[in-house]
Amino acid sequence: MTSTYEYTQREFFRNNNCLKIGQCYEIAEFTEKTGSPEEENEQYFTTRPGIYVGQFISSYLISNEKSWWWICTFKTNDNTNCKIEFKYDNLICWREVADTKPNRREVFRISPKEGKYYEYAEYTEKIGVWPNDRYFTTDPLCYVGKHIKHCTQGYGDGADHWDIFEDSGGQTIRIDYTYAGTTSFREVPEPSIIG
Repeated sequence: MTSTYEYTQREFFRNNNCLKIGQCYEIAEFTEKTGSPEEENEQYFTTRPGIYVGQFISSYLISNEKSWWWICTFKTNDNTNCKIEFKYDNLICWREVADTKPNRREVFRISPKEGKYYEYAEYTEKIGVWPNDRYFTTDPLCYVGKHIKHCTQGYGDGADHWDIFEDSGGQTIRIDYTYAGTTSFREVPEPSIIG
């Protein structure tokens, strides 16, 4: 099943000093830039999906009288090296991500919408900080079905929250939110009815 998650604007980076050896990255072309180099407050944002390039290994600088660029080497999941040229005048930027191990899936801390269909899992890993944080799980995703309603009991920080779903067999499923906030979902397509 695939997620219908739409990419919202997310922050990416262009400062090579931010790359950490052993950390995994994705790249994308930025769609918006704010700030200026003179004030050292540049920020880069994109609405495009990132492309996973792998684990950062090394980088070196090449320059001449007219320009400069970084060559960065990443180790991909199939243990091959991927070299990316980061030129001053191109739009490529990057951000940290969890590695793409087969049992690790991205999940979302969202409020399910009534009438939509979902899978559920508790996230086991968080990357980044709000508003650019991402959540991943190594737990199996559980199909919970069509969202019926959200319920709350109590007040403030001590309130209990849960969602009610109906699976494809008509059974009611209750998902309780954890106090730690790890409850996560993935929206999935409505199941097809085969007659």
